Amino acid sequence: MDVVEGKSKIKGGGLFAARAFRRGGRIIRMSGKRMSERQIDKLIERGKLRLDDPFEISNGRYIVLDPLPLLANHSCNPNAGVRGIDELVALRAIKKGEEITYDYSTMVGDTAPHETPWTMRCRCGGKTCRTKVGNWRTIPPARLAHYKRQDALPTFVQKLANG
Repeated sequence: MDVVEGKSKIKGGGLFAARAFRRGGRIIRMSGKRMSERQIDKLIERGKLRLDDPFEISNGRYIVLDPLPLLANHSCNPNAGVRGIDELVALRAIKKGEEITYDYSTMVGDTAPHETPWTMRCRCGGKTCRTKVGNWRTIPPARLAHYKRQDALPTFVQKLANG
């Protein structure tokens, strides 16, 4: 196993490296059950899924993450990012025992005009903490450019960002 559950300084449980990862190396597949927005909405309405948990993979399509990948916490200065649809990769070298984090904003596309945009209070506590996490458009331009250079934006967000 390349990753394990551990106690996070950010919040509750976290995802930790069970071995070292090199920059660009694959950490874990963000696995789970693929669902439509309608299916996700029903689970949230029934209290079976938290609003912050669906992992967006395209407009109106999501993954309800399996327990292990669900442990990955948000950071405004993450050491990992999402490549393609569901591949979590290292943005820099990660040491064994280090918590693995990614920027949740990279996984949130545009909101329809009639919908309330998703936001979440950030608890990462980093020097560059944005205090509030929103969709990909809330990522500071320099940070977004960094993710692009690292090929660490999911395919659907790359398409949105490239216009």
